[in-house]
Amino acid sequence: MMVVGILKLFTRIRACVLFALVLSTFLFIQSADQHVRAALSSCSINVSPQSISPGADDFINFGIFNSSSDPINWVRIIPPTGNYMTILSASTSNWDQDISSNQATFTNGSLPRSSSQAFTVEISADNSRHDSLSWSAQVSDDPGGANPISCNGDMSFSIKNPPSVINISNITASDLSSSSITISWDTDIESTSKVIYGSDTNYGSSSDMDSTLELHHIVVLKNLQANNSYHYEVESSTPADGGDSVSGDNTFLTAVKEQSVSTGNNQPSIGVKITNPGDKIPPTISFNSQIPRVVKSIFDISGTASDDTAVTKVEYSLDSGRNWLPTEQTTGLGSKHVSFVIKPVNLDDGNYKLLARAIDGGGNMTATKSVSIAFDQLPPETGGLVLSIGPQVLQPDQSDDIQALAGVDERITMSAIGGPTSITLVADRGKKNPSSSFSLTQSPDSGLWSGIMSFSDSGTYDVSAQAIDGAGNHTQRTIGRVTVSQPSRILDKNSKPVSAKVTVYKFIDDTNDWQAWDGSAYGQDNPQITDKAGYFSLFLPAGKYYVKSSAKGYVSATSSIVDFDQPQPLSINMTLSKSESLFSRYKVQKVANQKQPALANANTLVGKPAPGFSLTDISGKKVNSLDLSGKPTDLIFLNSWAPAASEQLPAVQSLSDNKNLNVKIIALQENPGRLNAYDQISGYDIDWLADPLSTTSNTYGVGSLPSHYFLDRGGNIKKIVSAVLTKQQILDNLSNL
Repeated sequence: MMVVGILKLFTRIRACVLFALVLSTFLFIQSADQHVRAALSSCSINVSPQSISPGADDFINFGIFNSSSDPINWVRIIPPTGNYMTILSASTSNWDQDISSNQATFTNGSLPRSSSQAFTVEISADNSRHDSLSWSAQVSDDPGGANPISCNGDMSFSIKNPPSVINISNITASDLSSSSITISWDTDIESTSKVIYGSDTNYGSSSDMDSTLELHHIVVLKNLQANNSYHYEVESSTPADGGDSVSGDNTFLTAVKEQSVSTGNNQPSIGVKITNPGDKIPPTISFNSQIPRVVKSIFDISGTASDDTAVTKVEYSLDSGRNWLPTEQTTGLGSKHVSFVIKPVNLDDGNYKLLARAIDGGGNMTATKSVSIAFDQLPPETGGLVLSIGPQVLQPDQSDDIQALAGVDERITMSAIGGPTSITLVADRGKKNPSSSFSLTQSPDSGLWSGIMSFSDSGTYDVSAQAIDGAGNHTQRTIGRVTVSQPSRILDKNSKPVSAKVTVYKFIDDTNDWQAWDGSAYGQDNPQITDKAGYFSLFLPAGKYYVKSSAKGYVSATSSIVDFDQPQPLSINMTLSKSESLFSRYKVQKVANQKQPALANANTLVGKPAPGFSLTDISGKKVNSLDLSGKPTDLIFLNSWAPAASEQLPAVQSLSDNKNLNVKIIALQENPGRLNAYDQISGYDIDWLADPLSTTSNTYGVGSLPSHYFLDRGGNIKKIVSAVLTKQQILDNLSNL
């Protein structure tokens, strides 16, 4: 009995042990299963694009990154809550897809840890606008999607039309004075108006935003500094949909500050005698009829003046009261009622401010209101130009291109005839790039037009001059081509930009020593600090230079010596190394010597007979192009006002007695009287040929000054050089012609 009892007890114990083993195994499996399904801790997701147009069908991409330690085996993407869109399809690599109208599920795939994959869902949006929507995404390591977690990331979405694409065109600067300017432009979509401006491309000032939606935009800038160059951009936007467009950089030069002119009682008049000092009542004066705004021939203007005692003098002015002339016909002076006739003669094409004034015996004066008159016989015509940086004049290279440097302002000076009221240079780099406009202003003293030409991007630009006169005539003339170089740059060994201090040193022949170059005389800073992209801009005159750059935490670098024969942009790349120890040495960066190429040129006229001309010299004698046949000829197009004249004329003077050559200077847009006066003042004996209407210079396609056209004995153009040439260079070019 005792044995039987022991066996029964043993059986019960074994059953309990087996039950415990089975239970523990079940609990372990269940625990392990729960552990596996809870292994995912995090994932991130992004959506692109984040908007779709109302009613459109489009594919939305979801980038999922697995930041958990175990793979993702199940993905579900859910549209924003609400019936805003319908799922049409779904796709990705190596996964199965199961879709309904309101979710897309991906199964039978695997996204390992620290990996990413794109999941694409095609949707159809409804026809209404909806903002502030949001997608959601769930992932699981369980193939059936048990215990899913949500991914973090920007899942915002909207149904709306894309921002408007605004095209800006016809940027124009007008009504330019010493303190204000009117900027106008057109857009193809009604949008707002704003101008950003300043002394350089950092701008710093802006007009108030005009929120009125317009196609034609007008903004007036006020409180500007006189005789100062400005850079500006125009900006238009459509606030409703976020469309925004900004033009490229443009420039203008404000006029010299005008002296105030008084036309009233306090202005003295030469030759006026006070015959009635007790007379305190001023006279009256008026024109008899309305004066036309535009006249094309010499005109008469009549008027009357009255006084309570006697009108003693009547005068008129064509420059808003700065200078006064007696009227050509006056009847009744010394009486109470006077009639007068104004007959302006020898007027050049241009715009005049006409007014007249009457003076009585007490010295009292009364003037009419100023009347604008445009004397228009010729369309506006621009002439030759001179480009300079500070005192250095820029000459075209062997391809007849003018070299420029991005980020450096160049001053342009040019002449014009035909009475333009505005001249704008337009630089075009092709249809896919915005054009830049540079507005010029006219000097009241010299009559020349000046402005600032500046480029923010490298490339080749075709530059044209657009002129408008007081009669509304428009002309456009091709000026030439400008090649803009990329600025110099400082980088580290990983080609990342460095904020460095850059100093240029110039070799001084007199002291046989190197000194920091004085860039202020050329309108440039030296030293300079590179910008965020590591760039610095320098346009150097002829001479020998080297560049030193330094930055905190880097070993200083020094370039090799560069030797420039002519003014040209500095274009180098320097690499700085990180400072490592006290034994680090300065790294010397080799830079190729940038010698200016030899002078040469060619265009469509080369190899063809020179266009004929008949011009008047300063003695009044007619000179015909046929008179030059039989001798090698250098036709030089130049202006007496051009800075290059003082450099070029000595060589011309020295060749004036050479009977075997023809060396003739054609002065565009200047008359014989002015050229004769120049010879007398300067002491030269140059037999200039006057081309006052630019007829000949336009036929020859003259751009930069001076331009030498070398003709053989038969009158054929063999070579064209745009540069100041020495006597020997002229002789060398004429040899064997």
